[in-house]
Amino acid sequence: MSEIYANRPASSPLLSDCSFYQTIDIPGIGVQPGQWDLRGNVRNYLGDIDFAGQRVLEIGTANGFVCFEMERRGADVVAFDLAEELTYDAPPHSPEYLSQDQYRDGLRRIRNAWWLAHAALNSRARVAYGHANRIPSALGRFDVGVLANVMQHLQDPIGALMGLAAISNNAVVVTETDWMHGTNEDLVGMIYFDKDNPYVWYQVKPRLVEAVLLRMGFVDIVRSEHRQLFKVSAEHTEAGAIGVETNVEVPHYTIVARRKNRPDSLIAPS
Repeated sequence: MSEIYANRPASSPLLSDCSFYQTIDIPGIGVQPGQWDLRGNVRNYLGDIDFAGQRVLEIGTANGFVCFEMERRGADVVAFDLAEELTYDAPPHSPEYLSQDQYRDGLRRIRNAWWLAHAALNSRARVAYGHANRIPSALGRFDVGVLANVMQHLQDPIGALMGLAAISNNAVVVTETDWMHGTNEDLVGMIYFDKDNPYVWYQVKPRLVEAVLLRMGFVDIVRSEHRQLFKVSAEHTEAGAIGVETNVEVPHYTIVARRKNRPDSLIAPS
């Protein structure tokens, strides 16, 4: 089974060849800012579960902040991200706006950041690459599946959710940015983003996630709401000079769904 996992690069990537989606503090290097800074609220982001002793599959690891946090909490983590030969499930755009080469270069830089942090943290987490809708069967089964801020980027988010749930023995954690918080809260569905965004398809409403997981046999479902820090360029706001950056708190929801006979070990200590 070892061939399913990626091998660590022969030499650690250079910091200048890395990009960070999530802010992370790398030992010996320092804090590297990303688009999202989850550091102050990661417990809520992960649904407040106890990961100690759990085998966890994290879909969409990016530069690994969530992966390494779960490992620090005692999990045996398998990270999973987009394969090099693939691109994001991006909404159609002209090549002049964002080319396939730009997508792939961005993925490569984020992947480099994962390996840089992995080495500096002496992590034992393993990583495999592919597509969220086609999780390799060779990875096996997991105690907990984590799908955090991934569904909005997929053409078939429900297929990815069902695939992860099918191989998760005890629990699934789903976290999504709730861009449309306060609107269509009763909708058991998802809303297409009708705007010029090269990465995002849908706002998947939490009631749809809950309904799907219920059908998949997860009968103990708890939803929580929280906010996470997002770094926004002022050129995308109504006021402010171009090039100035500020942190805004963006609503999120997290759904923790457990199977009927959930182990007590998944209940976080108070």
